[in-house]
Amino acid sequence: MRSTLRPRLVSTEMVKSGITSPKLPLTGCDILTTHASIPLFYVYPQGLDIALLRKSLREAATVHRMITGRMQRLEDGRDWLVGNDAGVALKVWDCEGPLPDYGPHHPVHRDASRMATRPMPWQVIHQQKPLLTFEVFRFADGAMVLSMVGVHTLVDAATMWSFLVDWSRLARGLDVVGPVVERDVLFDLMQTLADCPETRHVMEAPSRPRQLGIYARLGVQLLQNQVGVYRVPAATIEGWRQAMPEGITGGDRLTAADLVSTHVLKLMSEVQGHDHDRTVGLVSDLRYRKGLGLPPRLVGNALGQEAVDYTAAELSSQGEAQLALKLKQPGAMHNLEKVKGYLGMLERRRRDKTLGALMPRAVIQSTQGGYLQNNYNHLPIYQVDLGTGEPSWFNPMAAPFRMLKIVPTPTGDGGVDIHLTATPQELEPLAQRYGECVI
Repeated sequence: MRSTLRPRLVSTEMVKSGITSPKLPLTGCDILTTHASIPLFYVYPQGLDIALLRKSLREAATVHRMITGRMQRLEDGRDWLVGNDAGVALKVWDCEGPLPDYGPHHPVHRDASRMATRPMPWQVIHQQKPLLTFEVFRFADGAMVLSMVGVHTLVDAATMWSFLVDWSRLARGLDVVGPVVERDVLFDLMQTLADCPETRHVMEAPSRPRQLGIYARLGVQLLQNQVGVYRVPAATIEGWRQAMPEGITGGDRLTAADLVSTHVLKLMSEVQGHDHDRTVGLVSDLRYRKGLGLPPRLVGNALGQEAVDYTAAELSSQGEAQLALKLKQPGAMHNLEKVKGYLGMLERRRRDKTLGALMPRAVIQSTQGGYLQNNYNHLPIYQVDLGTGEPSWFNPMAAPFRMLKIVPTPTGDGGVDIHLTATPQELEPLAQRYGECVI
């Protein structure tokens, strides 16, 4: 179903911090994620104060000064982050009619393309696009939607919500929680790890013919996939935890995201058939890897790739909790030396300018039935009160390949909202259990 939204641009400006800072090289983590942009959406039925937004956004930018910079390709042929204070974009649009009933049974996906100015990766360099763009869509009843687009090279989830929480506090007349740390800390760390051997093998460098085949399969998947949004109650999640077989320990360490991830994989494998193994790709935040010494308030991209393999036999015979324990086992995901080896490999590739040849193994395997998972459940998603109250609904953008995004419910009741990109057949068992909402 096509969008009927027809926004009219009212104003646009570049909000600057008034502070410039030195240029910084990109890390291997930055380059691997590319200059792709990730739209996110907040719904505020009570509206927003545009003048307050503008004022507090400028104040937040002085704390997170690097976000007002630009990516530039310098004389060494590499892309650098330049702190030239060119500004973050703030746009205001007017929309006819009242706010649509956005929520778990009416997600924003249908209107997303009209509510996000999303630069192409090459435009970030050649057209000097802002690294963060905020757009306010004002409806006739006073309700508003705030869309946020961050260039992934600089903005990962921790950076985005560190900024949003600071912006929220400043809008309400409060102080921020402390200084942020610029990204050269991660760059310097990776220099010291360049000689560490890589043993995890979560990345692959496929040959050119194989790469073309992978892209072709991803293209077919893009044409087939739809987005389903489903609310999984806290009681259901706790039921999976309590169903752990006797004699198996560790269930108390399982998070809602762990259990939901294996539940979705189990349902999808039943539809796909238990004739092959599957891989779940996880995005990890290196700020919280013990032993690396990265600060939580590090601005920039500090993400690592993880991959967990499940056999067809495991998926057909084990319950959610037992399957989820595999996400907690000591090994590739929780071994500090292997994480250091992964970062060392990225640094060597950065120096050789060969990072572009790498693909996450989980992305490749997603063409065979696995998926990538993004876990928003630990983030302060619904704590972004920009002076008029908290949002009623948060909506991440759909992914182009099989992906599971896990989001806390607005009430924080222990349940989760899952946003799953998959084929209609793979979405069907979730629709039957949790109510149908497919875009």
